[in-house]
Amino acid sequence: MSHLSASRILLPLLTVLAVVCAGCAPSAQQRERMAEYEQYARQLDQAYLNAPSSVRIPTHAQARAGGVSWTFARPLEEVWRSCVDLSGQYPGVMAVQRGRDGSRQLLMLTARHYSYFSSVGLWLSVSVRPLSSRQTEVAAALVDPVKGELFPLSTSGLQNAPKVIIDRNTYSAISTRLSDIRSSVKDDPIAQASVHSHMVVNGFFNELAMQLLAPGRWKAKYVASGRAVGFDPDHKVPGLKRRRPFSYGGLENRTGNFASAVLRRSHVVIDDPAVSGILDEVVGELLQAAGQAECKVNTYVLASPDVNAFVMPNGDVFVCSALLDTLEDRNELAFILGHELDHLLHHDTLARLKKAHSTRVAQYTIVGMTSAIAPILGPALGITSGVAGAATTSTSTMIAQQAASQAIQSTVASVAGVLGDAVSAAIIEGYSQGSELRADGNGARYALAAGYDPAASLGVLATLQAIEAEATNAQTAITSQLINSKPGLEKRTDRMRDTLTKLGVASAD
Repeated sequence: MSHLSASRILLPLLTVLAVVCAGCAPSAQQRERMAEYEQYARQLDQAYLNAPSSVRIPTHAQARAGGVSWTFARPLEEVWRSCVDLSGQYPGVMAVQRGRDGSRQLLMLTARHYSYFSSVGLWLSVSVRPLSSRQTEVAAALVDPVKGELFPLSTSGLQNAPKVIIDRNTYSAISTRLSDIRSSVKDDPIAQASVHSHMVVNGFFNELAMQLLAPGRWKAKYVASGRAVGFDPDHKVPGLKRRRPFSYGGLENRTGNFASAVLRRSHVVIDDPAVSGILDEVVGELLQAAGQAECKVNTYVLASPDVNAFVMPNGDVFVCSALLDTLEDRNELAFILGHELDHLLHHDTLARLKKAHSTRVAQYTIVGMTSAIAPILGPALGITSGVAGAATTSTSTMIAQQAASQAIQSTVASVAGVLGDAVSAAIIEGYSQGSELRADGNGARYALAAGYDPAASLGVLATLQAIEAEATNAQTAITSQLINSKPGLEKRTDRMRDTLTKLGVASAD
């Protein structure tokens, strides 16, 4: 970058920072809000340091009265084991205790949220109590560690959870409840904030139901429905081109490893060897059919209400639990996995990363320059680390601290190039029209070559169309690239019929 270009970026930025640093005196209201923030932040930090002695774990009755409860048709030990397994994927476990009524409690950390003048830290309390040898009640509530009491759940506009015994056939009631809460606020940020506590509590129950009950149902569905025809490695599939051996590029490995780690840390991954084995087996069959048997791929199941599946550029394939609930059999699963593997084998995410990089160089240059001068201005602004929130006496100084801190944090994100936006967009929106149509066609070809029925692809597309129509009628956002992908499900269905005709496969419709 030339000196002239640098000056064009730095001079306006330095001018803004100088104005911010000079600042005007804060108003009385601003000083009051800052004082409240600083006091709460100190109390919250102290609560973390003194935990768990500083906070009393709610009893089962208290959690039930002040939170949400569901009854599971499973023995106490089985439910408790699943709760403990889930707790390992939360930021931390603060305490474990047993109640005199035979109940058991866990106190877990949830995400700690910062904003300019507020910091909210809530802990999740989970209690399990046996109702009989085959039924266990689970109650979950949020605890305010500063006040040492239950955090009230807003019930405005929300009905109580339905009273239904949760088993392998009814666990979808929990994900439906979670979707209803999401739909109740749509795209209103203020409304979303008001039901955040409900999302946290009901999100835990959805994760618990997926871990506890879903694998058994998935195993029954996807093991029983095997291949439609036997696998013949010499079977020639029309239009299936043999590609040279696949290999990952350095950028794909770095960005994929980063994105996959973030995703697995921020979402609950359902741990069941049998389900993972089914996914690995189908993926292995499809890769062999594609002539890429040596390609290394890992599979993960996310506890998510989104009907979605996607692949990271490093070969990590993620399948959402709602998709496994939605698909009918192993033939449909093979088409979906074949579709995602084709994106991987054609380096579609890498192409998107490069495109995003070429259109956002200027933005990341500004981010980089801001981070470069932040350490210089940091001492003057009272910044000693990359985390804002230190006590200050000037509102303008605190805003400047936030600006410099965010610049540093943004640079950390930019280390992975344009990873976040490009990969996230691929997960939600899909790839180019040509890439999606190619992945559909090749997904069906891989499935046929591996011995599955490619006509199942039409059933998948019809199901996705029904979900899209329902979401459109409810005016809710769709966060699935399987549905959002260009050129739309109707055109993709028409093209799939043409593909099946070329493959000599009769479609069911």
